[in-house]
Amino acid sequence: MPVEKQPDVTIANHGTVALLTPITAAAREWVEEHVQIESWQRLAGSIACEPRCLEDLIAGLQAEGFTVQSD
Repeated sequence: MPVEKQPDVTIANHGTVALLTPITAAAREWVEEHVQIESWQRLAGSIACEPRCLEDLIAGLQAEGFTVQSD
């Protein structure tokens, strides 16, 4: 039975707000370097953003080879 690899980032889209949670150290570093977090809210280890921003964020993460799991 194959072991499923933990994603680098998880996305929880709740309709009016989405939570992007970097899981791995490399993903956290990428988010710190590439996302203007000052304009968004942090919630524990997640970043709360508008769902319309997800497409570009996911594309950028995947282009760098990160795995993204969404609900």
